[in-house]
This record gives sequence, C-alpha cells and structure tokens, in this order.
Amino acid sequence: MALRKPLFTKAQLRDLADEGSWGRGVQYFKDKRVTTLLEDRGVVVAKVMGTQSYRVKLHVDEKDLVGERTCPLGDGGVFCKHCVAAGLAYLDDNKESRMEDGYIVPSRPSRKARRRTVDLEDVRAYLAKKESSDLVEIVMEQVHVDDALRRRLLTETALQSTSEFSADAFRLAIREATASGGFLDYDDAPDFAHGLDGVIQALEDVIDKNHAAEAIPLTEYALERVETALAQADDSDGAIGVAVGRLEELHHKACAIAKPDPVALARRIFDWQLDGHWNTFSGAAENYADVLGKKGLSVYRELAQTEWAKASPPGTERYSLTQADVRWRRLKQIMESLAKASGDVESLVAVNIRDIRSSYDYLRIAMMYRDAGRSDEAMGGRRRG
Repeated sequence: MALRKPLFTKAQLRDLADEGSWGRGVQYFKDKRVTTLLEDRGVVVAKVMGTQSYRVKLHVDEKDLVGERTCPLGDGGVFCKHCVAAGLAYLDDNKESRMEDGYIVPSRPSRKARRRTVDLEDVRAYLAKKESSDLVEIVMEQVHVDDALRRRLLTETALQSTSEFSADAFRLAIREATASGGFLDYDDAPDFAHGLDGVIQALEDVIDKNHAAEAIPLTEYALERVETALAQADDSDGAIGVAVGRLEELHHKACAIAKPDPVALARRIFDWQLDGHWNTFSGAAENYADVLGKKGLSVYRELAQTEWAKASPPGTERYSLTQADVRWRRLKQIMESLAKASGDVESLVAVNIRDIRSSYDYLRIAMMYRDAGRSDEAMGGRRRG
C-alpha cells in the first residue's frame, strides 16, 4: 500500500490556531495525548486526552481545514489545542523526518513498515469482498457487546418490520433506543446519543411520508425519554443535548405540516418548558410563533402571565438548583421570550427588573435599551449599575 499525500499541511494547521492554542497543542502532541487516530475517506478522527477525553474530527472543505471537537471551546468555533494535537499527530504519521522545529518527534514505523500497515480503506475493501452471511455474523458478534449498535439495529428492525405505518411499533422502537439502563458516564453518553440516530432518521422519514400528525406525539415521547436519560448522564461533550435539539427541530417540522390544535399545543409546550427535566422548547414564543398563531400565542401568553404574577423571585444565590429556583429561571426565560417576540423593550426590562441581584443586572438592562436604540435610558442603567 503506497503512502498517500496528507489531507492538509502544517501551515494550514498553524494558520487556524492562535498562539495559546498552538503552544498547548504542540505540548499535548509531544506528551502523546492523542490516544486514537484514524483516517477514513478524507476525515481524520482522533481522541485527545485533556482534563477528560475529547473527540476531534478534521477534514478539508473546499480547500479549507475544518475542525470539529467536543471540548467546551467547540461551540465557539475556536481551533483549540485538541485540534492542533490531533493534526500534528496525523501529520507525524504521514512524514519521514524525525526532527522538526527543534524537537524530536515521537518514534514511528519506517516507511517500509508503514506500507504494510492496514488502514480503514483496506478494511472497507476486505468487507466488500465478504459474503453477506459472513457480514451478518460479524455484526451480530458486535451486537452482543455494543449497546449503541444493538439499540440502533433493534430500532431500525422494528421500524422496517411492518409494511404499513404503525405508531405502536414506533413507540416500542423509541423505548428500546432510549433505554439507558441507569447512569451514563462520560464514555457511555456519546454511544447512547449515537444510538438515537436511527430513531431520529426514522421520525424524519415518517414526517416526509405524510405522517406528520402521527409524528408529533411520537417525537414528544422520544423527547420525554431522552430527557429522562439526560438527567442521569454525564453529557459533558453535549452529544445527547444535540440529539434533543434535533428532536425539537423534527417536532416543529411536524407541527408546521400537520397544524395541530394551537391551544392544546400551547398548553403542552408551556407545561413542558416550566416543569420538564431539561430546557426543552426554550424560546417557544419565538420559535413556535408560526405554528401557534395568534390564538395559540394568546393562550401561551395568558398561562405565562398567570404564573408570573404568582411567582416569587428566589434568593440571592443566582445558580441555586432548588426546584423553586429552577422553575423561576424557566418562567423568566418564557417571559423574556414573549417580550422579544413582541419587540417591546419595556416588557423585556420589566421582566428583568424583578430579578435584580447585582449591579451587573442593571448593566444588562442598559444593554437592552442600547440594543433598542434608546441611548438615554441605556446611560441611566449604566449609572445605576
């Protein structure tokens, strides 16, 4: 097997990282913190050990190097030290020189030995030559030890086992796919999330095949089950949270097509926002305005205002996790969402006036006025802050 040209260069890698990320990434590479490194069809997949294990993907999109990662900086678009370390490890695996930038790179097999190394393309070619019965046996052996794969295959089998749409079959499949079996630790959570892909894809197919009305309760059932699992999971890399977001998008899509009763939907979403296990349907007043319409939004607003009038602000501890404080924060988010949807800055300010706990809260109010183009009120808020 001949060596292939690397997907990207060190210069591309260096251009994407700031000084801090580059320096720390180089050190991570030298410390051999890249514990897994694979290349498959133009995508480099790595696992990098930091304060915990992080997954990194590197690929080239229209000549630009793109990094995807599960560390906290991932959402901010920063090309972090984990991406740098993974990229350097990949380049090191594809070069001959043993000295670079004044330091000795980790030892690796010779070029002759590397030509004999089997990679994922070889595995793909090997599998393509196997009989289907042999492939079934390979998969079934893995099913016995891989929970995520087992959940996915059970789900897909259940969904394909009937010639006609069956909501009961879907519910059973969803139940199986979302059975966490107790606490999910950091290593198990991504596999659990990966096992949800089959359910999410199947629900999307149901919506696209003119069963949007049936998909609404099924999607809500899936959301309820995933929320329960999320409450007992270390989802530090956010994989399960991403699945919740995808299910929310499918729910909105199904509602937009099926146009369910807006009053019943408004009540259901409001109750879920206020008392659910997770922050599901956050910003519903804005996100579901097209589905709820005037009638649904009116009911939603009335429910929120009734609860807001009865609610009492929590104590001075901003990040308290008591049920009452969590409920207050959710209710405040609902009221803020309603104010933003109406475009009324005074309503938005009035909501936040009830939750003043520090001088910074006055500054937040000043910024609300500033964003609304009302500089005099903004300056007043800054002075109070």
